[in-house]
Amino acid sequence: MDFGRSGFEIDEILLSQGIAAELPALRHITFILSIGTIAPDIDRLIAGFRQLDRGNSASATFSPPFLVPPAPLTPRSAFFAPRTAVSFADAIDRISAETVCPYPPGIPLLIPGEPITREAIDYLQQVIAAGGVVTGCDRSSLQVVSLS
Repeated sequence: MDFGRSGFEIDEILLSQGIAAELPALRHITFILSIGTIAPDIDRLIAGFRQLDRGNSASATFSPPFLVPPAPLTPRSAFFAPRTAVSFADAIDRISAETVCPYPPGIPLLIPGEPITREAIDYLQQVIAAGGVVTGCDRSSLQVVSLS
């Protein structure tokens, strides 16, 4: 179903109704049904979805997944290279000196030695704006390899 919201937004709305998701993310939200789940729990989840469906018909737009270009440096070389912190905008076309990992899903978006693309920065900013957690960097800057 497309509710026109991020998984983080849906999680906040449903949590206020006593419905806890297992894993919200930018483009999806995961729920787990177990042996302890009872019919009223499922009814409450369905009612929450119906309320979401009535509340918003717009479709959220997020950057599509993107391909990672070849890395100009090995992770080891980039990790031990001199580095400097730059804004997200200034990081585009530079080489990452750190592992940047949005959660969820917990898969690195950037690793040392990889070029930082506009698509990666756009995705990172979307995750942060939607309420996601990003490990490995500041919320407004990245460590990049200093090539002087």
